[in-house]
Amino acid sequence: MDLYHKSKRIAAAQIKGSERKVARLNEKVDNNTQRISENKITLGKIEEVQNSNKVFRFSDGQASTEKEVNGEMVKITTTTFARDEDGTYVINNTGSLANKSHELTHGAQIVEGLVDVQSGSTQVSSIKSGKVGDLEHEAYRANYGIDGDLGFGNTVEPVCGLDDPNFNDAVDKGKAQGGNQ
Repeated sequence: MDLYHKSKRIAAAQIKGSERKVARLNEKVDNNTQRISENKITLGKIEEVQNSNKVFRFSDGQASTEKEVNGEMVKITTTTFARDEDGTYVINNTGSLANKSHELTHGAQIVEGLVDVQSGSTQVSSIKSGKVGDLEHEAYRANYGIDGDLGFGNTVEPVCGLDDPNFNDAVDKGKAQGGNQ
């Protein structure tokens, strides 16, 4: 092969390589644009929680509350939300910034009236519309906005216990995986 044909092939390969690089950069731009959009939504959720008349407190460890069971106060610990007997909502404030944005999104969902937690419990007392999975989907979008990852991907439902209708009862009784009394 002569020099002309070699240089033509090299140029074609360089163009293909540049096209792939441009495509990858465009994907990064799209991804970052989506993340910025999600972060703006999360900032709005934080503002909703701050301006709410509901009382929230942050837990430095797992969210926990005490509940009377058979006349005795039992400590309930969970990695998600809890609510004290006096009605104060407890937000888990551990983990990554992405996890914090996730849990704050749930706080905003409470403020918006989409979901509520029984006093002295980790038990969801009402869901206005949709399913718990819909609320989790919104919260995991907040994760994505922070770290570009959805956290659990397609395993969200089994990991979060969303496929187990008795999950919240088990948490309240301290029997769920990771729960303790």
